[in-house]
Amino acid sequence: MIPLFKPFVSQEARELANRTLSSGFIGQGPRVEEFEKELKKVLKHDRILTFNSCTSALMMALYLSEGKEVVSTPMTCAATNTAILRSGKKVRWADVDPFTGMIQLKKDCDIVMGVMWAGQRAGLKDLRKHAKTVIVDAAQGFMTDIDFDFDFLCYSFQAVKQLTCVDGGALVCKREEDHQRAKKLRWYGMDRPVDLSKDVPEPGWKWHMNDLNASLGLGNLPYMAVHKGIRQRNAEILSERGVFRHLDPGVNWPFFHVLVKEKNKFMRFMADRGIQTGPVHRRNDLYSMFPKPKTALEGVEFFDSRQFNVPCGWWVTPEEAKQIAGAIMEYGDAVGQGFL
Repeated sequence: MIPLFKPFVSQEARELANRTLSSGFIGQGPRVEEFEKELKKVLKHDRILTFNSCTSALMMALYLSEGKEVVSTPMTCAATNTAILRSGKKVRWADVDPFTGMIQLKKDCDIVMGVMWAGQRAGLKDLRKHAKTVIVDAAQGFMTDIDFDFDFLCYSFQAVKQLTCVDGGALVCKREEDHQRAKKLRWYGMDRPVDLSKDVPEPGWKWHMNDLNASLGLGNLPYMAVHKGIRQRNAEILSERGVFRHLDPGVNWPFFHVLVKEKNKFMRFMADRGIQTGPVHRRNDLYSMFPKPKTALEGVEFFDSRQFNVPCGWWVTPEEAKQIAGAIMEYGDAVGQGFL
């Protein structure tokens, strides 16, 4: 079975993690600092802070953003929108493009939450036209080329993300004052190393990364450029065979989404051919903890009813990518469906 997700942990990451475990220092320390420096080089962001999860990074971004309501997309991991609720802000739903699943913001607002579904960036340039504060959940967008404006960008290093630290996240701040404030707030409101003679004027949380997670990130990070090339090659193979023609060359695809009729039938069809598939996420507005949409979300309705995801990662060989594309087209022929 070709898996939909497969964690990558290099031998260097294992060895570095073992050395950290034996070092006598496993909390937030020199490995975290080194990891942040390397992330700055790879991602080309000057202000980046690591966290214990992407959810914590999102919570920090929301805390630093002024406004009582956040316009968000239902097409995302529930963590995106539970962070909004837990921050004390309200969620207002926006529709999405029916083919990409990306948010479409058409009215002005204080805060918008963009999401890089499958690592995509389509439409994110337009968010600044309508929003004072732009937060982007880039949990699936590690090393996708950033060509849009934002105030806060949140990455994930969870188990099945492009770069894994087993768990972890990062926050990129556009403004230096937000960066410095978040740096203290992620550790109770104190700066590191701690000077107990200094006042702590603002209480924070325990949201920092530790040296063990950072060691895994440091050991895995050097492989990510090669992995991005493999993911893009596999996406091109799928695209060339007519599965999805509107391919963005700057995306680092964590998986590849297709729009199909009868999703459960498609999942069984692909499994019979040795290919694992899945929906990854469900539209959040169907969960009772969230408010119901005030207007019809036609794009969400179409996308959620048809989106399904196939393997595209570093473990997929060119021959397997062709096998996946062939199976998708075979299913399309069987149910009388073309692909966009």
